[in-house]
Amino acid sequence: MGKLERGRCGLCCTLLVRLDETDISRIKKSGYDEAHFVEKDTKGAKILRRTNGYCRFLEIKEGIATCTIYESRPRVCREYVCIEPGEDECKLRRHYSVIDLAEAARRKK
Repeated sequence: MGKLERGRCGLCCTLLVRLDETDISRIKKSGYDEAHFVEKDTKGAKILRRTNGYCRFLEIKEGIATCTIYESRPRVCREYVCIEPGEDECKLRRHYSVIDLAEAARRKK
């Protein structure tokens, strides 16, 4: 299981990730069948399959997002910069209203 250094909100795992053959091969070597993680977009390009809008390989434990194929993740994911130099927050998180559902439930009581 991979460890992300910072910004473990998982919002980047909602982005559409196009896969090349190198990405597919790397993930398959991790033991996954292509049908498990590849689908095609409307133009026929191979993309990383998502479940409920999130990457199939995202796992959340105790509120922390973790990539279950971190060592084999696609190039796009490897190159994505979550927190820009000089910033202290994920660039996606700044553009979304992220709600802590547990906190919201407590407030309703």
